[in-house]
Amino acid sequence: MKGLVDKPSSSAPWSVRWRLVVLVWMALLIAAPSLFWREIPERDSATYALMTNEFAQGNYARAFHPSTPPLLVTIGGSLAHLVSDPFRANRIASILLFLLGIPGTFLLVKELAGARIANVAAVLYAFCPQILYLATSGGVDAGKLSLLPWLTWAGLHWYRRQAVAWGMAVGALGALISLARGEGIFFVIAVLCWYLIETARQKPFRYGSMGRSLTSLIGAVAVMLLLLYPWLSYQRSQTGLWITHPTQLKIYAWLGVQNHWQQEMIVDNNAMEITATAEPASPSTALSTTQTTLSTPKGSPDPSVSRDVSPTVPPAESVDQRDNRKNVPWFKNLEKVAKGAFIPYLVLAVGGFVWRRSKDMPLRKRGGSLPLFLIALNLAIFYPTNIMAPRYVSATIPLFLHLTATGVLACETTLQRWSFFTRRRLRLAAVAGIVILALLSQTQLDLFMPPHKRGEQLALMRLGNWIRQHAHEFPTYGTLPSLSFYHNGRVPIMLETDGRLRYYARTDGLVLFSFYRYRPSQITTICRQGKVSVVAYDERMEALCPGFGQYWRNDPSYVPVNLGQEKAKIPESSPVLLCFQADGGTPR
Repeated sequence: MKGLVDKPSSSAPWSVRWRLVVLVWMALLIAAPSLFWREIPERDSATYALMTNEFAQGNYARAFHPSTPPLLVTIGGSLAHLVSDPFRANRIASILLFLLGIPGTFLLVKELAGARIANVAAVLYAFCPQILYLATSGGVDAGKLSLLPWLTWAGLHWYRRQAVAWGMAVGALGALISLARGEGIFFVIAVLCWYLIETARQKPFRYGSMGRSLTSLIGAVAVMLLLLYPWLSYQRSQTGLWITHPTQLKIYAWLGVQNHWQQEMIVDNNAMEITATAEPASPSTALSTTQTTLSTPKGSPDPSVSRDVSPTVPPAESVDQRDNRKNVPWFKNLEKVAKGAFIPYLVLAVGGFVWRRSKDMPLRKRGGSLPLFLIALNLAIFYPTNIMAPRYVSATIPLFLHLTATGVLACETTLQRWSFFTRRRLRLAAVAGIVILALLSQTQLDLFMPPHKRGEQLALMRLGNWIRQHAHEFPTYGTLPSLSFYHNGRVPIMLETDGRLRYYARTDGLVLFSFYRYRPSQITTICRQGKVSVVAYDERMEALCPGFGQYWRNDPSYVPVNLGQEKAKIPESSPVLLCFQADGGTPR
């Protein structure tokens, strides 16, 4: 076991620095293919790309939203001047943030367990499939991923040196992570609390030392608030309160403080009523039994009338009042935690923890309680909710890589007891493991997407491109304000079931959520109050609103457009209903 854990050194030798440079370039080569073979964004990433598009075009008023941290949009929007595709610009931004986390992880693990384990941890970070997924998704999690190890490392140095400069560094990093993810501010508060607790535990207690600690604490808070002030001011202008993310409004509500953030509401499934005569129809069936155009009967109101209603949602009595804390899938969330933490790394981390305990190397001796404290905080934020996702856990992987790397070296030490496992064979096994991790990291590319999902996305892309090319021909009834959901203020406004369609079309829209069920008449209400010009009707919309395919054939408000026609005719005044197959077939 001798040599497994090295003593910390004040500066890395040049050999270590060059090793980090080589590792950064290798990680870049692993992540680069996503820039060319990952054109299909996740739903959240599609929204971020829309915001980046507005930033690149100088429409800053529509480039930000209270629910979206501004760091990714700002970096991606700046890069979008050089890259025509906003989603690609965001992917470049997230990859750059990911690369920033490599030296941060090395420095953190070196502080906790020595340089040798830090070298292994940096490699594990650079080739981890879950981490590379965050790096190439064009989402906001890459900022949290890269800044957490830097914040933790700065917090450890701050505690050990009690210097004002390190406190200011913690404040600056805390501001950045608060701009990267909505819950980032809680990690900064956790570091500040940990610092106070550990400082108060020092023995012997000295008032002079406590005075320096409080001075550096004030400096940390001051720097953080100074850097966050523009974003805090923006949030106050939108919500009326000093917050970094709207989820913090619940804290104010618990204290009895009101806010003026306007909510968008959707129809509750409890209000759904389906008549017995309504038979579900597929888009192709509905279109084949419908005339190419439907005229508005005499005496019927023009669909554009009464579309200046300011609310963008159905009546208030249909609002869903369900509490997100109810119906939490505890066991499903446990599975997501394991998936997000990457099970091989998690198993090795447990082994590394047991090994350290067996060798009498407690974590607290070198500040190891801080990263575990931050991991526990992250789980406390997301685990008891029904919005838990593996990526929320993946962002904290760097915080336990010192244990995973210890587990790797402990396995090496154990295997060397057998003559079969020579040093050469163990090195070959390590190289093979890195190659396997690199290959697993490429499974997120579109090339490896299941055929039915890829076909569905290609259909959405074709439909979105068609809408973008004909955007000037659609009737418009006004724009939507950005309330609790982001709207870029563009027209035409569409109603869809997949949030990515409006990105492909570079327009605005409303999304029907899968956890609701609608009546056909409610869809009409949503369209009128939401100023909708385009309804993207597919099998999923029929599933969310059974009978809608039969209903709209007789409703004069909708005019179907067959994209299969060589020249699809778009009406001038009535909303358009586009039919397409979501299974990858030719749009109809």
